[in-house]
Amino acid sequence: MYGTMAARRLVRGMETLPGFRQAGAALYEQRFARAENANLFRGVYRDYASALASAPATKPQGYDHDEPAAMYDLRRKMLSPSDYPALFWMSRLLATHRSVFDFGGHVGLLHYAFSRHLPMPADLRWTVCDVPAVCRRGEALAEQAGTKALHFTDRFDGCRGHDVLFASGSLQYLQPSLGEMLIEAEARPRHLLVNLTPMHERFDYWTLQNISTAFCPYHIVVRERFVGELTALGYRVIDRWTNPDKHCLIPFHPDHSLSSYDGMLLSLPD
Repeated sequence: MYGTMAARRLVRGMETLPGFRQAGAALYEQRFARAENANLFRGVYRDYASALASAPATKPQGYDHDEPAAMYDLRRKMLSPSDYPALFWMSRLLATHRSVFDFGGHVGLLHYAFSRHLPMPADLRWTVCDVPAVCRRGEALAEQAGTKALHFTDRFDGCRGHDVLFASGSLQYLQPSLGEMLIEAEARPRHLLVNLTPMHERFDYWTLQNISTAFCPYHIVVRERFVGELTALGYRVIDRWTNPDKHCLIPFHPDHSLSSYDGMLLSLPD
């Protein structure tokens, strides 16, 4: 319902009606607490802990459970429009590099999906970093599929020795920023391929997401601050793009809602 343009206009229109905000917020809270097969957002919070503390008791918290680990099976078989910029740059990067650290890559969703359109090098090592429940399912699926290139870890320091760090739709779940995590890394990946990341022109804030099977704190970063942290580490922006088919509608918070997400490729100089 809330994913369509008409629904977004309706929600924003109702927010302005006298007396509606309080009643509408109560109705939305009921829907948010129990909705399934939906991708919903609620509230604006100053930090991860505040967003997490606001979660209803009707679902688990976070992805480290069997139900969230089993989501997105269709994503292994098809691409969305927003995946194509990342596919383009991945094809360029794999022409000369052989190791990818897929941060928050779930069960290797985009390794499977990209493989349907992009010949993968025989000596490719594609390491997925995710929470333990997701890694266990990913390992089982890779064994069933006979996929030798896929490996799994729940530790970010596994990025050492990888040429490309790939993060598609995952950085918004981080409590430390990518820049902060890379400061601690002993050896930084040469390239950062970032996609489907929510960024705002002015505000840095958290919201709470209902992913159907659980609630997750969800971080929206200031675009230039995000880029600044990475360029301070020596990375240079090679390309930027928007994902116009990806939206973050937070009812009753129009100034904090997003009509598109961001992607970019950053690289260390030769």
